[in-house]
Amino acid sequence: QLNYIRYLQSSSADRPEGAFKSRLHYPLSRESSVDLDLRGSLATQSVSSSDFVAQGEVLSTRPSVFSLGSSAGFNQAFGPLNANFTAMVDRTFYQNASLTNGAIVNLASNDFSTFGVRGRLAYEITPGIQPFIDLSLDTRLRDNQFDSLGYQRDSTGVMARLGTSFELSRVLTGQIAAGSMERFYQDTRLSRISGPAFESALIWTA
Repeated sequence: QLNYIRYLQSSSADRPEGAFKSRLHYPLSRESSVDLDLRGSLATQSVSSSDFVAQGEVLSTRPSVFSLGSSAGFNQAFGPLNANFTAMVDRTFYQNASLTNGAIVNLASNDFSTFGVRGRLAYEITPGIQPFIDLSLDTRLRDNQFDSLGYQRDSTGVMARLGTSFELSRVLTGQIAAGSMERFYQDTRLSRISGPAFESALIWTA
């Protein structure tokens, strides 16, 4: 999916956006399987973002942010107990920004890579209801150790969620999960970030 949004009376707000995701599910046996994912997204940053304050100047366009990632997961069933382990890698690219005075802001120096792992344990109560616990850990590594203000923004994030899958009918299924997340920065001057983590999905199969 790829969109381009254009505003007739505010061209500085024009922007592209989009996302894609593909998955290969390969059964190894009746009890085990492998999932391979490829994903990407395209977004933009607001011209009024506080990250772009530069001697009173403003951005002339919205710089784009592009991410590309992949993951590989292994699934194993032990009777009603199902276990999953997934390794992930993502890469995020920032487009340089142009100021209204013609100067260029080097945002490409903020490019970073993310490496993470996720584990899930689920117990099948019925074929449509499987409560689960989901744990994940990731590390973000910046291309430049220090940003333009002298901060080290490499970080580590952890997340834990409890949830369940459900089946409303043979063609309507989904899952819901809630928990919390925290992110710790390498630079001790930067406060850790914490908050709730929520996810839900409803799938209709025609």
